[in-house]
Amino acid sequence: MLLLVSAFTIAACGPTTEDTTSTAAGTSTTLPPRECVRVTSNASALDTGFLGTDAIALSGEIFSCAPDVVVAGDSDLDHILAAAQLAAALRSPLLFPHPRLAAELGRLDPERVHIVGEHEIQTPPGTEVVRHGIEEALELTGETLGTGRIVDPSGGSIEATIVEVMSAIDSGDNVVRPAQRDSLDPSTAPPDVDVEILIKGVAAQSESGGPVWLVDATRPATLLLAASLAHATGASVVAIQLNDLFRYPEVGPALAGVPDRVLRLIGSTGPLDDWKLRTLVRGSELPGGGFELFPEHIKRRFVAFYGHPRSQTLGAMGQVTPQQALDLMTNGGQLTGYSPTRCLPSPCRGTVQPGLLEGYSADGAHAVPTFNYIASVAHPQCRSSLTSVETFQEGIDFTAANGGYVMLDLQPGSTRFIEQAQFYEELLRNPHVGLALDPEWRCGWPGQTEFDRIGTATAAEINEVIGWLADLVNEEGLPQKLLLIQQFRLDMIQDRDQLLDRPEIQVVIQMDGEGQGNLSLKDRTWGGVTGGTEEAHWKWGWKNFFVRDHPNGPYSPAETIGREPVPVYISYQ
Repeated sequence: MLLLVSAFTIAACGPTTEDTTSTAAGTSTTLPPRECVRVTSNASALDTGFLGTDAIALSGEIFSCAPDVVVAGDSDLDHILAAAQLAAALRSPLLFPHPRLAAELGRLDPERVHIVGEHEIQTPPGTEVVRHGIEEALELTGETLGTGRIVDPSGGSIEATIVEVMSAIDSGDNVVRPAQRDSLDPSTAPPDVDVEILIKGVAAQSESGGPVWLVDATRPATLLLAASLAHATGASVVAIQLNDLFRYPEVGPALAGVPDRVLRLIGSTGPLDDWKLRTLVRGSELPGGGFELFPEHIKRRFVAFYGHPRSQTLGAMGQVTPQQALDLMTNGGQLTGYSPTRCLPSPCRGTVQPGLLEGYSADGAHAVPTFNYIASVAHPQCRSSLTSVETFQEGIDFTAANGGYVMLDLQPGSTRFIEQAQFYEELLRNPHVGLALDPEWRCGWPGQTEFDRIGTATAAEINEVIGWLADLVNEEGLPQKLLLIQQFRLDMIQDRDQLLDRPEIQVVIQMDGEGQGNLSLKDRTWGGVTGGTEEAHWKWGWKNFFVRDHPNGPYSPAETIGREPVPVYISYQ
């Protein structure tokens, strides 16, 4: 993986003498000499398949010696919660019963082995074995830290307790008492483990400048193991959902802006998605949050004004400034008109009152103000002219500052889409700039020399753009990018079912052109182009016309989204 680069090996600087902490009983606990603790140079993913083996592997990398070692059973999470805090306070390894445990203890040659729970293990000759219940382990933790604060967890769930324990380990200010529930097997992903609580609770950017360890939130015991060791090494721990790194936006800020740190996956089988990891590190979220355009957990709809910024005859975006366009979208109802509605009295009986949440459509989707710019303009004799990249910079900067999005629309004439798309590569490197392809203005019929018929494009030609744009998104660590394709007749996209499905790109097919006129006509066109696509990977867009749809102007938001499939992209021309 690009980001999983090797770190340098560091022996902690400072005195080589041992640190001694007095306890209330008059005995002493010796913290390890500073040269015992090192930052490993191994940045490869670690997952042996067993918690005990993972712990031994980390101990071998991080500790060359250890006056104290903490051992706990791997099947009681409350014991692990106590043992992790004790290990962090002692700056010691946290280990678990395992056939290789005796050998690892022999290598570490500890003065004391602290056993939390009832376990029989083999220790080196002369090693003192100290047995602890949960309460005794917590008391020794507090004494070692120099704090008498042992607090009960404020949350009622095991996940909330884990979060509080990890926070206590990080701060060293207090000790958190486990609730001592029934045992929970940490080697599995039990259905009552709420990964959302863990991910959101642990997601906090470290200021240590050290390595960042990524741990699958379905493995709570591994989270605690990592937390106990990270405290000693200067690493930070971030909980993730391994099979969907974008699922929880809180992970983004925890990783944003840390390309110089070591990112390492601990206790899970990978591989991590390189593109998603790069995107999280870059930290450029989409308007409304997150890094995917239309995930199940984030509802989003793009509401666009269409036109060329230097032509008053080619749509609204040539008639107004960016600020005026946003004001018109808001005051004219194109944004606020998609707000939630309330029916009073309930149930609805014809009286609909506007909702109170501006910017949110009637189905709860965040409405993103979008400027759909014509970038290349079709001319007679199948010609097409490219507009300079500088022409769109004002709108791109404005939308970046105002939570908006920009689409660059290509009318290619006899030029291949990919050639024109690459002309705008510089602009497409912006995380909030997408691309639109308009086959209506593609000259491709045999012998065609002018725009005397509706254009068409093959899936193969469109796939060139999808592949190139997806690679750009991947390499740059950009959030998922929108690719809009105009269609109002089936032959406009030949072999449509062969359109590429790349995770970096969300394809949206928009009904345009002949999709104008009265609503029944538009619905017939809609049914014709969307029929039989229930399992397709693309989504759908709809275009309203200010003057062409009917004498009273464009259709209302309710009329616009009151159909199946529900459009996620709506533009006004």
